[in-house]
Amino acid sequence: FILLTRFFSEKLLSRPPFRFLHDIVMNLMKKTGFFTGLFPKELLDGKAIADKNDKLKFLQLVIDCISIISGKNQN
Repeated sequence: FILLTRFFSEKLLSRPPFRFLHDIVMNLMKKTGFFTGLFPKELLDGKAIADKNDKLKFLQLVIDCISIISGKNQN
């Protein structure tokens, strides 16, 4: 799983839709195991996440995890 920016428009990368970000995180988790166990079951299916609060919860978990791993506060 490698992201090649030539396949994505600048618009897509500057303000990516939630499903795009969710798919990247889920593929990363599937291929590497990173993020495994971080998300509750209801946040694993991107198609089922329609509520804004659930989207924010998912994204905040990603941000928090990366902050802990990197040792940097992202807030």
